Amino acid sequence: MTVETVIALLAVFVGLCALVVSFCALGVSIWQGIETRKNYRLSVTPNICIIGNWIPDKLNGIIIENRGIGPAIILDFQIQYSGKKYDLLSDPYEFIEDSRSKLLLPKIKGFGFYIFNSGDYLPAGKAIDLLVIKDQNYDEIVSFLDALNGSVVELHYESVYGQSYKSDFVLDIPTFLRNE
Repeated sequence: MTVETVIALLAVFVGLCALVVSFCALGVSIWQGIETRKNYRLSVTPNICIIGNWIPDKLNGIIIENRGIGPAIILDFQIQYSGKKYDLLSDPYEFIEDSRSKLLLPKIKGFGFYIFNSGDYLPAGKAIDLLVIKDQNYDEIVSFLDALNGSVVELHYESVYGQSYKSDFVLDIPTFLRNE
């Protein structure tokens, strides 16, 4: 084997090693990009909690809170009340009209209802009073809860990266709270 052949083989070997190293670097860069994107998605993940709050002389009702670290974009919002499902995004007033006689009892004064629009977002750490009564005594709260008993609230939302989530809440009042 001549010196020129050895040098040529050595040059080919060095070139192949450089090619392998560059492909490894490319693979690591792609992997790092994928992991960074996953991290970005996790850093803006919303977590909607639908909460029932029933403490006399406070705000009482159904409250929606984003306990995640990113905003939640509202896609679909429904409530099932008295056996009928209402779409609270397309026609929230239908629910209010149908439930008004049961929920708005004469002795309940401070009634509140939040209306969402499709595409609205709930920022991280923010809570919204969906369906509430304010500053009522125990009997008024129990009457309001009796009217809502068995209702189901369903909320479909997504993160800013388009990941879809669903939260639901079933209002099942313990018998000790009911007026019987």
